[in-house]
Amino acid sequence: MPHHLKPDEWCQYREGVTLGPPDPPQHTKKRSKHSSASAAPSSPTTTTVDCGLPINPTIPVSLPPNTRVTLKFPTPAPPDYNTERELAADAVSPDTPREEAGYYWGYSTRLAPSLSAVFTECPYGGGYDVGVGTSERGVPLPSFLSSSLHAAQDAPAEFPAEWRHLVLVFGGVAGLEAALAADRELLDGGVEEGSRTIRTDEAVWIGLMGFRGLVSAREEA
Repeated sequence: MPHHLKPDEWCQYREGVTLGPPDPPQHTKKRSKHSSASAAPSSPTTTTVDCGLPINPTIPVSLPPNTRVTLKFPTPAPPDYNTERELAADAVSPDTPREEAGYYWGYSTRLAPSLSAVFTECPYGGGYDVGVGTSERGVPLPSFLSSSLHAAQDAPAEFPAEWRHLVLVFGGVAGLEAALAADRELLDGGVEEGSRTIRTDEAVWIGLMGFRGLVSAREEA
């Protein structure tokens, strides 16, 4: 994965963790008993980041230790560690590698208090272009993705040719219908878990595999 590379692998973007500020220099001369105390040291304007490279880069911003940060190096070419003693980088948004270079850069999680909040609290401006709910009582995936069947009376609407943000919704063991019916009151509505359906973790992998061809075609377009 491009966001978790080995030390000998290079990418212009990299994930790292900030280190603590450098130790202050040790003064060898003793101060006079009557000398005034020196002013407090100013805050550092750079931060060293451990991102698994032979040389820890610095970024031109002060961040607290143990902060995860996404780095972007000035050039896509790897540095020559035999001649360079310092590395400079910039702290960027975790979305930058994906938006600028098309890299898969991991995923983030968002806790939604209800099923409707999955859509209303979408982090993308304008919301999701396409929303798909999964259910054993739904239509087969091939017929859903086939544009040739959208004219049939009992066929689902045509899948849009152009989209940017797709959300797949998987229900629990009681099914997505239970979440839709209960919404915010799901836990207080007495919905009990069962075992007569596929587990959600299994459904996620199956669903993602089913949409893999669609996403790949969009990236190649």
